Amino acid sequence: MMTFLANLHRHTTACRSFAFFTLVSGPAIALFITFICMNYSGSPSAHLVSAARAVIDGAPVGKLMVCTEEPQSTTPPTLIESPCVREAVDESIVTAKWDSNFRMVYAMLALLSSVIWCLVSATRANIFKDAKPPTR
Repeated sequence: MMTFLANLHRHTTACRSFAFFTLVSGPAIALFITFICMNYSGSPSAHLVSAARAVIDGAPVGKLMVCTEEPQSTTPPTLIESPCVREAVDESIVTAKWDSNFRMVYAMLALLSSVIWCLVSATRANIFKDAKPPTR
């Protein structure tokens, strides 16, 4: 009975550790590293303000100015990219698209975190498996 409880405790601890690292710690570390890297290229708040001005500037109330996506053509793309054609779009459409992008980035970070956790825990298990118990 004691072996069962010890194994149950070990497995629940591993599952809890996996879930916490995958859903919380891994994405938080990636966000922190991104924030630190953004500080090297200038002020993050200045970048946020300029991006907000670019989206709101010239748009009527309840609309945002965004680049329109042109339909894919069958001709090969040119080396020179055409300039962005901005038009006013309803803000609920734009925010739904941005929210979807944020969720996709979070899901990719969680997937990457789960792979990292599995690699680290497998490496740690191999290290401890080869270790000899202390002799007395």
